Amino acid sequence: IRGASVWYRLQGSGGSVKVTTCSVNTTFDTVLAVYNDGLCDKFTCLVSNDYDNTCIETGFGASTVTFDTVAGQIYKLYVSSKSRTSEGNFGLIATLVDDEE
Repeated sequence: IRGASVWYRLQGSGGSVKVTTCSVNTTFDTVLAVYNDGLCDKFTCLVSNDYDNTCIETGFGASTVTFDTVAGQIYKLYVSSKSRTSEGNFGLIATLVDDEE
């Protein structure tokens, strides 16, 4: 992306989900946020992150969030660059989190 944002949809499973841009494919400093799928475009930010200091896969600022989902509910995932002038590629990975972690 170049100075823009990308939106994704994720359907909740009823468990916790971890979403991250911590990937060898990420080539710029990212910002990641999760919103509920509100009516009339009135979204509520559930969680956001602009720096995951545990990520070693990339030399750039990856972002990671973990949040609880409701089965069947739709969530909006927002990925953007921290700088409006940044451009590049990113990897987006969503995984279910084991309750025992």
